[in-house]
Amino acid sequence: MSAIIKFGSCGEISAPFLDVFQDTAIVQEECVLREVHLKIVEFIGYFIDYVTRLARDQNGSRLIQAKLEEATAWERDCILVGIAPRALQLMCDPFGNYVIQKLLEFGTPDQRSGVAELMRRNVVALSYDLYGCRVVQTAIQNLPRYLQAALLLELEGSIVGLIEDENGNHVIQKCVEYVDSSLLDSLVASLQGQVVKLCMHPFGCRVIQRILEHCNQTQVNSVLMEVHLESKRLIMDQYGNYVIQYILTHGWPGDKAQVIGQLKGCVTSLAQHKYASNVVEKAIECASIPERRSLVSEIIEDDQTLINLTKHPFGNYVLQRILESVDVGNQRLLLSRLYPHLGTLKKYSYARYVIGKMEMHKLLTPYI
Repeated sequence: MSAIIKFGSCGEISAPFLDVFQDTAIVQEECVLREVHLKIVEFIGYFIDYVTRLARDQNGSRLIQAKLEEATAWERDCILVGIAPRALQLMCDPFGNYVIQKLLEFGTPDQRSGVAELMRRNVVALSYDLYGCRVVQTAIQNLPRYLQAALLLELEGSIVGLIEDENGNHVIQKCVEYVDSSLLDSLVASLQGQVVKLCMHPFGCRVIQRILEHCNQTQVNSVLMEVHLESKRLIMDQYGNYVIQYILTHGWPGDKAQVIGQLKGCVTSLAQHKYASNVVEKAIECASIPERRSLVSEIIEDDQTLINLTKHPFGNYVLQRILESVDVGNQRLLLSRLYPHLGTLKKYSYARYVIGKMEMHKLLTPYI
């Protein structure tokens, strides 16, 4: 059977058998490409599954973490590609979360941005999770300002709930510590009217202290305004007393004076309170000389009050603090009041702590 060959005007060859050949070649090429594509998909699936399983294993996670610290940018990219489809699962995994944290710590800006994208729309849920909250904290520490702002935007509306959560409070603390205060206006504003409640919360009191430590003065003043209104209540609270102690230790003189003003007139009774006695101790330690003299005078003006405090399980610590902090004149006055009763006081276990403090500082020597 003869083939008919035709020549076109430009010299190209046209023949039925060539058309069939070309069609066959195209089909074969498509088959090869399809097969290669399937192999690539199969390999990627295997790689993702392998990396994920390795990251969720204790030893495997440690191996990946060690490699990420010294890996090239391309190698980290490969790991990021491998974990991306199951990133949220790994963020909440006991071992997988450490791999994500390493990528945030050692990754390039683009890689950190990639991890932040994987977290998007899930930041609140991650913040409540035991392991996920650690990833969010590391993200806040390592992401640039614009991505920190994006994370904070997701947290809006959930701030108070997170503060009161055993995991979420750590996220809010990291926000306050590592995010520029200019981005925290919304966070601080969301606490309005709830500051006192949070001061009296086991986790909330920590967040309030971080705000007092790191926020700008306008933000701090908005919190202090509510604290001062209920300072007497907070002084005697199990957790609120820590906020008051922080103000006495690190606050401005005006704020310290307001707190000390709440103690005056009831120092003796507060010195015998389980929680308020801690505040009295801190006030004696941090007060100005005139303020300290005023506080101490309430305690040592009456012999019986002094003896009762010496024997008291909480009051004895206040007296020990006085012995360490007051001037020589007040020390001598205190010792002159206690010395006649030493024989009796030695029978009481708590009083012996006060006497021991005197002996340690050789304060009894002039009386022996």
